[in-house]
Amino acid sequence: PAYRPSPLRLRDRVREILVGAGVHEVVGYALVPPETVERFSGHDDSDVGAEGRAEGRPIVVTNPLSSQHSVVRQELLGGLLEVLGDNQRRGREAVAVFEIGTGYGATDDGVVHEWWRLGFAFAGARAPAAWDRPGVDWDLSEAKGVLDLVAERVALPRPRYEPLTDDPRLHPGRAARVRAGDGLEGRLGELHPNLTEALELRGARVIVGHVAIAGLSGGAPPVAIGRTPS
Repeated sequence: PAYRPSPLRLRDRVREILVGAGVHEVVGYALVPPETVERFSGHDDSDVGAEGRAEGRPIVVTNPLSSQHSVVRQELLGGLLEVLGDNQRRGREAVAVFEIGTGYGATDDGVVHEWWRLGFAFAGARAPAAWDRPGVDWDLSEAKGVLDLVAERVALPRPRYEPLTDDPRLHPGRAARVRAGDGLEGRLGELHPNLTEALELRGARVIVGHVAIAGLSGGAPPVAIGRTPS
């Protein structure tokens, strides 16, 4: 039969890039506690390609198995931070995880919306200290480097970053809105200390990001992988 490109090619490509950069993929629960939706919703204003805008009220399960799985998530960050906390409580201080998944919302007339996003959470050492070099911890510049790498490998323009001050979950002065042409848009920054304390996360810095990439829901990157040097 004739060759047919996979509609999930871009999603798989982003996975390969992040795993190659040393970030572990996780799969979180779509059903989360109500407090998770309260903390992690209402701040996704990304709008790229056909990925869909994050809109609509949270969807509550009619007959949940438990209170911890009673609302459908709207963002990925809650689940990622739960994974980070579980690892820290088991003695693993250096954690770098990502997820490619969906958020959901419903309008008053019953229409359900779905949107695909890439989320990540980093904490601890990106590179441990060795006899010939000091250790390097995850910080905002390291997270920017990860997004720069993703954009380059899927042939998007170099991302541009603007200061972000209207997201209460992120540390003021250490957060940014990111955009790469019309193909990538989102937010990243250091988790606010109050939220870090509320979630009982350890470490000086927890870096998180939540971005939309055109094609995650089903699409392929351009034929030319990479961008022309400026």
